[in-house]
Amino acid sequence: MTEYNPYNKFYFEDCSVKEIIFNSPHRQKHFDFFNSMNHPHFNISADVDISAFLNYVSKRQYSKSISIVYIVSKVANEIPEFRWRIRDGKVFEHDFVHPSFTVPTDEADVFSFCTVEFSKDPIAFMERAKDVIHLMRTKPSLEDEVHRDDYLFLSAIPWVSFTSISHAMQYHP
Repeated sequence: MTEYNPYNKFYFEDCSVKEIIFNSPHRQKHFDFFNSMNHPHFNISADVDISAFLNYVSKRQYSKSISIVYIVSKVANEIPEFRWRIRDGKVFEHDFVHPSFTVPTDEADVFSFCTVEFSKDPIAFMERAKDVIHLMRTKPSLEDEVHRDDYLFLSAIPWVSFTSISHAMQYHP
C-alpha cells in the first residue's frame, strides 16, 4: 500500500489570464441572473475526515494551518471556475490564484491578512508562507493590493471543529 501523500500533483507553469466567452445562451443567462445579485454565493458545510492528512503533516512536523492552506489552494486551483473573476461584466480565468488567509498578530489581539504566492511545490510554498506569516505578525495589514483579483480568501483553523463559517464581506460590486 502506498503512503498517503496529499502533495503528489503539480501542474503550474507561467501565469496569464484569459477571457471566458459563454457560447451557450443558457449559460450566459445563468451568469447574468447571478451576476445581478448582491450576494450570489452558495454555501455548503460538511464534516470531512482529514485524519490521514493530519497524520501525514504531523509526521513531517509541517504546520497544520499552512498545510491546510496549501492543500485547499491546490485543490481550488485544479477547478477552473475557482480561478474565474468578473471584471467590467466579463469573466476572466487566471492560470492560478493565491491564498489570502488570516493570521494572528503580535501587535494586538487581532488578525492580519496574509497573502502567499501559490507554488506548485508544497515545501517552497510552506517556507514562503512562514516568511510572510512572520512579516504579517509584526506588520499587520488588512489591505489587498490594488487591481489584483487573483486571491483565494480563506482561513485555516484546524484546532476548532465546525460545520459552517461565514466571513465578513463587502456585498457591493
